[in-house]
Amino acid sequence: MKTGLTHAFMSNHLLEVTLQDTATGTVTTLPARVAGSDSLHDLAVLKLLPRAELSDGDGGAATVPGVPPTVAPIRVAVPGDLWVGQFAYALGCVASDPSRPTWSLSAGLVSGLQRSIPSPVGARIYGVIQTEAVVNAANSGGPLVDSLGRMVGLNTAVGAARSGTARGSGLSFALPVDLLLDLVPKIIVYGNPYGKK
Repeated sequence: MKTGLTHAFMSNHLLEVTLQDTATGTVTTLPARVAGSDSLHDLAVLKLLPRAELSDGDGGAATVPGVPPTVAPIRVAVPGDLWVGQFAYALGCVASDPSRPTWSLSAGLVSGLQRSIPSPVGARIYGVIQTEAVVNAANSGGPLVDSLGRMVGLNTAVGAARSGTARGSGLSFALPVDLLLDLVPKIIVYGNPYGKK
């Protein structure tokens, strides 16, 4: 039985859910609440809210759409099924106007695995993917996918703006899917990446 999407994850600095309907190609911004976050990894998990009727402020009701049934979750690559020299693609969408989204796609080689970058809180994030696929404001927080369209990581701009990193080098970084598969369920259940309340 398909129950539909219930959660979405992205970089903590984004915190808005925008999904593309796979049947129609339309972009929908959905109501959501923060289920939890991990500031070390710049990661947030959002609980998608169901279809609801809300007051429009004039005594009437406004319908807030839930997740359309044709929106499907992204396919995820097998953890560890990524190698240096493989092509990767950074996907993104700026949907300031949902009727006319601005899509972003950049391509490049995976140029390193198990790298470390500074986190937004001053610690280090270990095990990240280094790629030549450009990560910018339009695709930061979006998926890094392989040639089969499977998610291999979550694009992050964490390392690019700090001294002593790849600034100006043409390199970008992504949190690997194995890290996401560990952190996201903990954040959904506990609201944090530590696995406890």
